[in-house]
Amino acid sequence: MVYTVLSENARLAIDRANRLAAENGHEHLSTAHLLFALVVDEADMSARVLTNLGVDLSALRADIGQCLHVTADNEDVETPSVLPGAKRIIDSAFALAAGMQHACVDCDHVLLGLLQESAGAAVELLARHGVTFDSVVVEVHKQRDTRC
Repeated sequence: MVYTVLSENARLAIDRANRLAAENGHEHLSTAHLLFALVVDEADMSARVLTNLGVDLSALRADIGQCLHVTADNEDVETPSVLPGAKRIIDSAFALAAGMQHACVDCDHVLLGLLQESAGAAVELLARHGVTFDSVVVEVHKQRDTRC
């Protein structure tokens, strides 16, 4: 039996996404907020996977920032609501981790959850940078240790 929980890295990434949305006056947490949070810390598995696939993380972060209209002029929002796409991604991450027999959901599962979406800002940004679900699955399996 697999017991799937949210890893500390994934929890921190989701917290970063919430903070990014709130600090920029965005009333909703979107897939782009989640993607940005996954590529901020280059030591996180999701960032390493994308780097190994040839993605320039600085360029990707800049593209996400433009998509989100990140500026210092916005007023903070106390608690952004979670858009349905972002909720689906988190649910997908849990299902993917369980299906892979992994004990916890980590940032790579969230990245795969993003890529399972058929539309949305995050999947479009990743596609522009040449990232596909299949390429990420292959790279995750190369790097993944089944422990959290």
